[in-house]
Amino acid sequence: MFNEKDYEKITKVINLEDANKFGFRIMWPLFLGLLVPYLIIYWNDIIYNFTEGWSFSRYMIDTLIIIIASFIGIILHELIHAITWMIAAKKGLKTIKFGIIWKTISPYCHCTEPMKIKHYRLGAIMPAIILGVFPLVTSYITGCFLYFFFGFLFILGAIGDFLVIQILYNEKRNDYALDHPTEAGCYVYRKIST
Repeated sequence: MFNEKDYEKITKVINLEDANKFGFRIMWPLFLGLLVPYLIIYWNDIIYNFTEGWSFSRYMIDTLIIIIASFIGIILHELIHAITWMIAAKKGLKTIKFGIIWKTISPYCHCTEPMKIKHYRLGAIMPAIILGVFPLVTSYITGCFLYFFFGFLFILGAIGDFLVIQILYNEKRNDYALDHPTEAGCYVYRKIST
């Protein structure tokens, strides 16, 4: 049972502007690192698609699909945070808030209730797994480049989440985290030894 007086409170946040810069720095190395295995597996299909299977109408349809899927994916990213944290929170959906940090155009999902760090980490990583890793794996199995691009995009979109998980790396999984109300990160509540 969480009782705040039994814990030391520490603020752990990341700077979103720095996170965005970091994302831009690793974008191409990440893209190439994920693309090379895809190219090795599907090189012949790619050559065929660019020589005989390519058409302007197909290109426009694929572009439209990517744009629509990206907007839907941004909403799903925050909903996945919400659902995961809502399951861990005692008050459920009542503790979940959504918004946008306009300075960096960053949508967010915020939980107003402390939860164990293991649950906080899980809620932070789930969008990257569901929207990033699963589509990437599916692209390697099916050869669908749209899945590849979507998976890459949403792994890149989870950079801030990865950085939040990283700042919690040395924290005990059964201590508590409370989402910071205005910054990317959280308050950590470390159990005071008695």
